[in-house]
Amino acid sequence: MAYETIRPLPEDFADAEASSVDALTAAWVDQREGLAEGGALATFNERLVRRWAIETGIIEKLYTIDRGTTELLVTHGLDSALIEHGTTNIPPEELVTILKDHRDAAGFVIDYVAQGWGLTAHFIKSVHALLCRHQDFTEAEDQFGNTIRVKLSKGEWKTVANNPKRPDGEMHEYCPPVLVNDEMEILLKLYAEMTKAGVATVIRAAWLHHRFTQIHPFQDGNGRVARALTAMVFVAAECFPIVVDREIRDIYIESLEKADAGEIRPLVRLLARLEKKEIEQALSMSQDVLAERPEQGGALRAKLLEALRDKARDKRQAITAKRKEVLDKGKSVFDHVIMPLVEELAEELDSILSEELPGSAATVERSGQNTRHFFKSQIVSIAQREGYFGDFDTAHEWVRLRLERPGDSEDRSVNEIVISMHSLGRHFTGVLVITAYFATRFLDEDSRSVALDPHRLADRSLTFSYREEEANISARVKEWTDDVLDMGLAQLQAIM
Repeated sequence: MAYETIRPLPEDFADAEASSVDALTAAWVDQREGLAEGGALATFNERLVRRWAIETGIIEKLYTIDRGTTELLVTHGLDSALIEHGTTNIPPEELVTILKDHRDAAGFVIDYVAQGWGLTAHFIKSVHALLCRHQDFTEAEDQFGNTIRVKLSKGEWKTVANNPKRPDGEMHEYCPPVLVNDEMEILLKLYAEMTKAGVATVIRAAWLHHRFTQIHPFQDGNGRVARALTAMVFVAAECFPIVVDREIRDIYIESLEKADAGEIRPLVRLLARLEKKEIEQALSMSQDVLAERPEQGGALRAKLLEALRDKARDKRQAITAKRKEVLDKGKSVFDHVIMPLVEELAEELDSILSEELPGSAATVERSGQNTRHFFKSQIVSIAQREGYFGDFDTAHEWVRLRLERPGDSEDRSVNEIVISMHSLGRHFTGVLVITAYFATRFLDEDSRSVALDPHRLADRSLTFSYREEEANISARVKEWTDDVLDMGLAQLQAIM
């Protein structure tokens, strides 16, 4: 693949998922100011950075670390004493040295953003130098195609070509060394224009990530720098640095290849999904109530207590307004988007099944005042797998599509597609979650209705906040629900 000079984002490019991340971020910022978790948020951020430091090298196959050791290092710190023999493919001391370089580079990015400085070539070179601080050599090919070790120039643009061969033998051509400086200046200029124009955070992050890897300005370490730059974009927008985990490496590489072919939307959607995951986990942290104890009594204490009362009243009124806004939006999309799609599918299924399998039926059931607690255990298990806390007291609405097949009374089974909408977080966050699963229900020996383990019908639940426009929510919910129902039909087909 021949190198093509980097291009700006199409002027009409927009994405509902990307817009939803900015709205979710705004909701998080509102909640963050009220958190008094006794250091929980700082711990969350530190562990997130450690995970980023570990996974960014695994993606590049610089080293391997098993999952158990990874969790130890994330939870307890980057310490070689935590690494048992056989859990990594390089000496523990060497591994920890690399991980600390990655951790320091991430810290540098966060500190740099805090100063309010913009993206510059000097900053990018400094990130590269930190990431590769203890990497002295890299691999290259000589004129005869032989792999050789060459000295790595840290924090300097490449001086020789670094074009890899794809598995099919085709050469993937990155920017020629002679053009790197010019291309990087164009990249910085275009990114600054996108930022000034208010392009959505995730879209800017995806564009910068891909265009940077397209140039590949360093001899080695470009992937790690690209992910550090992505972290910079998110942190500058008061988001979290996303972690590209080893489990999604293939999806990540595939999305970059699609961007090479001119379709950047898969990369935008992937980054949006990863950022939402971090925000949802942060929103799920518990909140304690702060109360100051003034050391002076009398009139001063009375004034402080009155000020505290006013602040509490204002906060309660703000929460009430946010609660009403997000619940109104949730009810609207449930009534006007989810329910019509489910009912339409049920009608089509009922017609087909009753004709081809007499005795079969497809029906729709919706939650009511006395049934809103149904399916809670199944939804909680999905929430735990996704790493967020589900709040069913603030809101819980569900719809069930029942697919009943003929059979003897003893072995008669019912397949069900359940879509649930509930609140996110241990306290009110202004964010609602929609998730879905497929399950088979049967009667046990005591004639009780029992459902098998739910099969999740989406890679990730859909979230939206009171800050997101209803039209944008509706568009995303429709696309998500259509996909969920298609996956439910595929599950039904597989077991019939």
